[in-house]
Amino acid sequence: MKQYILDHPELKAGYDQLHNCIVVPPIADWNPSIRDITAELQKIYLGKISPENGIKELAAKIRANIGEK
Repeated sequence: MKQYILDHPELKAGYDQLHNCIVVPPIADWNPSIRDITAELQKIYLGKISPENGIKELAAKIRANIGEK
């Protein structure tokens, strides 16, 4: 890889940004799960639910999304 970047310096900027990347799981259940994560975290941040209860609710929703019981 080092040699490739040396041979193609125009690609170095993209390579340097890889540490900022977020990998989205390639599963159909990701979209409803990320919506649930966002909603539960928002309730926690706004003080509408305790962190402990918010995480418990979130865990139950994620398990339901991915088919676990």
